[in-house]
This record gives sequence, C-alpha cells and structure tokens, in this order.
Amino acid sequence: MGEDGGVTGLHLHASGPEDGEPVVLVHGSFSTGPATFPALRPLRDRYRLLVVDRRGYGGSPAAAPGVAGWPVDRDDVAALLEELGGAHLVGHSYGGVVALLVAGARPDLVRSLVVVEPPLFAISRHPEAVALTAALDDLRAQGAHLDIREYTTRFFWTLTRTPREDVERFTSGWSDADWAAAEASRREEPPMRAPVDLAALRALTAPQVVATGGWPAELAGEGTRCGEAFAAVADQVAAGTGAERVVFEHSTHSPQLTEPKGVAALLRRTWEAAAR
Repeated sequence: MGEDGGVTGLHLHASGPEDGEPVVLVHGSFSTGPATFPALRPLRDRYRLLVVDRRGYGGSPAAAPGVAGWPVDRDDVAALLEELGGAHLVGHSYGGVVALLVAGARPDLVRSLVVVEPPLFAISRHPEAVALTAALDDLRAQGAHLDIREYTTRFFWTLTRTPREDVERFTSGWSDADWAAAEASRREEPPMRAPVDLAALRALTAPQVVATGGWPAELAGEGTRCGEAFAAVADQVAAGTGAERVVFEHSTHSPQLTEPKGVAALLRRTWEAAAR
C-alpha cells in the first residue's frame, strides 16, 4: 500500500503489521523504493516495513530547486524517524549515504543501521575511488547540458564501463517513471563528499552493518573496478565506525535483489540483536 509520510509528505510503501517494529528503507539513484526493496516480504511477519520514495522519485513530491538530494533527504528521513519514535534504518547506495547522515545526526532515533554500498568515494584514497570521484565530477559538470538518455548512458559507463549498446538495451523498456527517476538522479547533490561523521557513528550504540557485493568478474566484467571502489569505501566506513562488515560474494551493487534470502537473514539478525 502507499501512504503519505506524515510530517515529511514523502510517499511511503508500507507493509507488515501496524504494531510491528518500524523499519525505514531508503533507496538510491535511478530507482524507487519498491524497485529497490521488492524481495523482503518474509520480514513482514514481525516488522512494519516503510519503504521511502525520496523526493523527486516515485510518488513523492520534488524537492525545491537547488536542494535536491542528501541535504533534504537527511532531514526528511530524520523527521520520519522522529514521527515514528525511532526505527531500524536501512539504506542502499545513495540511500546508504542518507542513512549514515541521519544516524550521525540523530543517533537517538536509530535502533539499528544497515547500509549497502554507500558511494562515499571521496573519503577513500583507493585509486579506483579517486578515479570515480573525478569522473563523476566531470559528468556532473556536463550533465545539465545532456539529453537525459545520454546522461544515463554516460553515468553507467562511468561507474561500471557498461557499453552504450547494453545501457540502451537495458533502458529501452523504461517507463516515464523510470526516466523521472533518472532526471531526479541528475539533479540531486552528488553523494561522494557528503559530510558523514564517522566519529559520531562510532558512538552509536545500536548495531551497525556495512555491506557490499563481491563483484565477481563473471557478473561485473570491467565493473570489478567499481566494486573495488565500493569495497574500499565500505572498509573505511566499517573501520571508522566499528560496524560489522559483510560481503555478498555472488552480487554486484544490489545484493538485496540478487541474494535476497541472505540480505533478509542479515537484516533479521541485526534487528534481533538490537532488541537484546
């Protein structure tokens, strides 16, 4: 079901018992909440899953001009958690950066924190992270002048070296909503340099997990270099915060889609640990 997110006005996709422990799930770029977290239904037995559409995505209103992305997402999610009286927090990709920002700013509202492949490339000196930061900066400088289809093609090439024809084949069936998500991604503040406070997160008493895919060559091809960058960032976040570090070896960027049973088991274990 879809519902408005109270004080934030965000569109939420809610499932599970209304009196279940609340879980807020935040999606990344080029997607929506339901497309990012479709396979977590087994967790609805005890938990109230609240899958967010970030501003400009899915059913949520657009952000005000010039403030799209993590600055407003951080405040939106914190306000939602406050309205709920606290919740477990899960973020994928860009949503992982948002979740880290929220947990650092409002640790009192976070019962547990799980982030998957947060693209904080600028915090790492790993060569692939440095190269991706520079390349994404270049793309952002060009992005406003590109057709959205061309921007999308260049984005996926920059990250994973996906050939143009493969991106075009992948996007050929996209709906208007998919292209709206791409446009929202182009407009939002880039996540690489978001001011995540690792020291503040180290003080968080709730369980924390940082997960990545293993980016095996047979799945990722040349994108294994992107996987190295995500792994370096995750290693640094885990070292700085004391978070548990988990790798889903048979996945690339979205293990919640490719290894859903493993991700669901990790989430349940983390949430149960928070209750002890």
